Amino acid sequence: TIASTNESTTLPITKKTFASEFWTEIVPRMRLESFLIGKTTNTLDLPILPGQALAFVDGKLSSKVHLPKTLPEEEIKLSLGIDANVTVKRKEGSSKDASTGFIDKTTTLKREYSNIVSNYHSVAHKVVVADQFPISQNSKIEIRRTSPEDSEVVFEDEDSELGIFEWTATLGAKESKTFTTSYNVIYPCLLYTSDAADE
Repeated sequence: TIASTNESTTLPITKKTFASEFWTEIVPRMRLESFLIGKTTNTLDLPILPGQALAFVDGKLSSKVHLPKTLPEEEIKLSLGIDANVTVKRKEGSSKDASTGFIDKTTTLKREYSNIVSNYHSVAHKVVVADQFPISQNSKIEIRRTSPEDSEVVFEDEDSELGIFEWTATLGAKESKTFTTSYNVIYPCLLYTSDAADE
């Protein structure tokens, strides 16, 4: 029964608590903000209908999200906005260039980037850090990744040809960890004699 007034009336439909998994995703080479992600399973007997929703973290509005249609027992993954409790700094290491060989002279460019991630949550928290190393489009240019090792990261099938990979780590409360990407770019130098230059 709704009273006849000029004011709108809000009617609660249902309320449900879902057990959820949380982690933070970071792409330091693109931006230094960290984003909190939540994943849960719809344990209602009804589907969750698609639409806009408001996400609150620790009682504060964190983001507006779009809910996809989620059937009972289906998983749902949502971005819950910026995670201020996980910070990241990206530092570029010293660049080293070296030339080798006398006849077939080559130049080697050494590049290194450090991503320093700190967890300021009061509990241990999982972080997923994505980075990328270049992929050569020229057969004469070789790129050798020196870190991380294949065993340390995951390459998604659709991203492997783009050089995109991910670290996954659980950081304790107040813990920091450095994730390093380094590689060498090796390419031949063109040598010109004075005769060739005159031509």
